[in-house]
Amino acid sequence: MEGYSCVGTEVRGMKDGVRTEYFVYTMDDHRETYLRYGYSLTVVQTGLPPALICRLLAEGRIKERGVMMPEALDPEIIMKELPDEGIPIYVEQRRVEPPSRFPLPKSKK
Repeated sequence: MEGYSCVGTEVRGMKDGVRTEYFVYTMDDHRETYLRYGYSLTVVQTGLPPALICRLLAEGRIKERGVMMPEALDPEIIMKELPDEGIPIYVEQRRVEPPSRFPLPKSKK
């Protein structure tokens, strides 16, 4: 397989009274990933995160137990470990100016 794959999440909200967007993503080359792991990039992007979670649970670095949504876990340890496992993480922050005819309300401090 040739080319790149980009998998990400876009988050929008208010930060310090300013409308802000974050794009958190991973992107890698299909051929390089196959040469490195012997598996397709899609397999690696799908399989490595749950394998990492299992390792962190076994090491006691994730304390939560039971059935829960992934969002319930502290993302910091996972985001820190993914690049070490071969999944680079990129974060773009964008400040968004509202259109002048639809101003956002001023934040109350």
